[in-house]
Amino acid sequence: MSMVDGWLNQKILYKRHTGSSDTGKAEYDQAVEIPCRLQDERQLIRNSAGREVVSEAILFIGFPVSTQDAFVVDGKEIRSIQVATKVDLDGRFDHCEVRL
Repeated sequence: MSMVDGWLNQKILYKRHTGSSDTGKAEYDQAVEIPCRLQDERQLIRNSAGREVVSEAILFIGFPVSTQDAFVVDGKEIRSIQVATKVDLDGRFDHCEVRL
């Protein structure tokens, strides 16, 4: 049982990144609804390229994702900025904290 299982009482659409088209546009799997916890939390963070960017929210989910994956929030597709994988006390995967 995950440390955040009791918190995942919301739903969001998740789109797994599958690659890029010939023109360089990101391509995704079909969107699926997943349980989550979405909290508004503005914070200045660094993205995967090392640039400072503003994160508007943190998303807690119970499975691993990548920084190239996308989520649909209020009808708007948003790519993750930063993903932190959290482990339990035994060192096993517990949940991900995704900055949007």
